[in-house]
Amino acid sequence: MAVVTSREARIPLEELCRLPSFFFPQVSWKGDKVGFYWDKSGRIELYVMDLATKAIRQVSHGEVPRAMRTGFAWSRDDRFIAFGKDAGGNEQHDLYKIEVETGEVTQLSKDPAAEEHAIQFSPDDRWLTVGTNKRLPESPDRPGQLNLWKIRADGSEYVPLTRYAFPVFGGLWSDDGEWISYVTNEDLANLKNRDGYVVRRDGTGAKKIFSVRPGSQDTLGDWHPDSRRIAATSDASGQNRAGIVDAQTGAVRWYSPERIEEHALRFSKNGKWLVTIRNEESQVRPILYDVDSGKARDLKLPAGFALGAQFFANDTKLLINCSTDVTRSALVERRSRRSCTVRVTSRPVRSCRPSFTSTAARPASGSAGSTHSRSSWSTAASSCSSRTSEARPATASIFGTPPSRTGAARTWRMSPPAPNTWPPCPTSTATGSSCSAEATAGS
Repeated sequence: MAVVTSREARIPLEELCRLPSFFFPQVSWKGDKVGFYWDKSGRIELYVMDLATKAIRQVSHGEVPRAMRTGFAWSRDDRFIAFGKDAGGNEQHDLYKIEVETGEVTQLSKDPAAEEHAIQFSPDDRWLTVGTNKRLPESPDRPGQLNLWKIRADGSEYVPLTRYAFPVFGGLWSDDGEWISYVTNEDLANLKNRDGYVVRRDGTGAKKIFSVRPGSQDTLGDWHPDSRRIAATSDASGQNRAGIVDAQTGAVRWYSPERIEEHALRFSKNGKWLVTIRNEESQVRPILYDVDSGKARDLKLPAGFALGAQFFANDTKLLINCSTDVTRSALVERRSRRSCTVRVTSRPVRSCRPSFTSTAARPASGSAGSTHSRSSWSTAASSCSSRTSEARPATASIFGTPPSRTGAARTWRMSPPAPNTWPPCPTSTATGSSCSAEATAGS
């Protein structure tokens, strides 16, 4: 008996590439705006959203990098955003700043032999800390290591702050502008070692303040508003644990419990709260700690990945980058005793998201009839206007299958739910540029 098989048509690569994504969302210092890179137009551009009205405005028009290999930094007065941009994908980023209101761009540096990453403006907006492998002034013939430098806000002066043999990461200013924190390794016998340091704003007085044990990775996060305490994370116990280190005495107060993976991020502006990111039971979510009492508050977001929690609206809200096994990344705000609300999504205008659960998926290319069923998939939702049973393209994360083990990338075609099970289209809340949808969250 003859068996007739048919090969499904390949999914056009162009259709997959059109799925938009956003990158590096960062709340402004005043807490009323968020900037982010977004490729919804087909190329990466810089956008700014008003967090009160949810209006989104495009700031750049071709001036920002095409590939996301470096982030950006808001000036303290929220007038400018500094960013790095390379030429032709060589990853040797020069520094630029763009005026948020007018879109006018100014180049701050030009060194074709060095990569430069904007980190943070000083509290008085006169300097910008930079992570760069520029050659040191005293040894211009020797290749540079990634160290911490500072550059004038107008690019007129550029000086090194550290001179380490191993890479330096960090570069955050204390609120009084006197100290800058960073992380590096001085243990030549242990390449995995990381310790926390501070240095004065003029590059003098560098000292190690956070080192739990040799070989552990002890890193620093945000400064407390008192300019003395710093959010800190260490894996000395075998798993990362969040706490606060006193920059003057080196004393550490641990907040997260042992045997739970947790990273310290930042403080609220009033210094009352410390927010961390906890990785537990296949979920990543923010945890709020009362700095004085140490009491933890679990935000209980929908199960998935919730990253980059940032305070805004006078510390009453958190902006979080959320994704789940059935939804793509979205910016959500979390308020006390309220649900979290999707404000910016990586989908096009007025997109819906069907829940693909325990459904069959077929590779877009490969042998005919190859079908795998999984309990959940990371998918790209179909358009609201496509309320049919037509199979739509999706990107899926495959766990435990031969393609996953070998590292081979596969593209799969998902069968959506029946037409009458589609969720209703959400109403656009940001001048036609994003969707708004409710997601259940505990108080």
